Amino acid sequence: MLKILLLSLLLLPTVLSLPLTIIGASSTLASFILPTLPSHYDTLTLVTGPTTKSHSTLSSILPNASIKTYPEFDEIQECTGDCLFITPPSSFDSYSETLKSVTEKFAGKIILISSAGVYGNIGGTVTSATAIKHPLSPRQQRIYDGERVILSHPRGVVIRLAGLWTEERGPHRYWIDVGEVKGDPEGIVNLLHYADAGSAALKVLENLKDLNNIEDNIVLVSDGNKPITRKQICEITIEGKKWKGKRDMPEFIGGETKRGRPEKEERREYIPSGELLKGWEGGRSFSNGMN
Repeated sequence: MLKILLLSLLLLPTVLSLPLTIIGASSTLASFILPTLPSHYDTLTLVTGPTTKSHSTLSSILPNASIKTYPEFDEIQECTGDCLFITPPSSFDSYSETLKSVTEKFAGKIILISSAGVYGNIGGTVTSATAIKHPLSPRQQRIYDGERVILSHPRGVVIRLAGLWTEERGPHRYWIDVGEVKGDPEGIVNLLHYADAGSAALKVLENLKDLNNIEDNIVLVSDGNKPITRKQICEITIEGKKWKGKRDMPEFIGGETKRGRPEKEERREYIPSGELLKGWEGGRSFSNGMN
């Protein structure tokens, strides 16, 4: 009987347990990811900015996680498991050097949250990860150089996200608060709700779980619907339930945008792509989300 019991225990399916480090755990995007993290990440390290301001909130969400500031994390020489890097380039003096340091710490998979803005002023429908139009603006070049660092890692993956938004955050909020919009009013903006971006990142993590050889290592994520113009975004916002009667239509003043896009832009549409995105269901439209 004892032999039968031991044999049955050996035949039970193995429960996968993995260590995961999330860098940028106090970011808005992370707030949509952390509450729904899969349970198989039994050893979780959350890395925030230079202060402990957000640590108590993070502890209430994931009480068993180890929480560190970035300077504390930077002192660690070697890390086990996988890494999800969310922190934007603007948080570091040298983005590429920071990412190089991360690649030297991890032998496991490294997933970098990046921006679809790296495609630049490219026309047409964008589904190819290699559809980059050079030269890039300084901001785009900084993002692109950081991506190259991660993709040089044998298990590095880049997730390029379209313009992130919630009712309270995003280009629409900036434009209606400032009262003016730079760039072409008919210029196309591709959007993605933070919740959909979070679920896409989790889907990529899930699809990576059983892969050792990663071939399709760039993922493009957008709402998947027809993108809309800056003018349409502003019109939808001021007519939506949140801002109707509280904000006026901003003035369109032309010129380059603060992200270096020209006054007249080619139309570009980002279509979600990448095998690692298989099974993802997202894509709430801006017009539906604001009404």
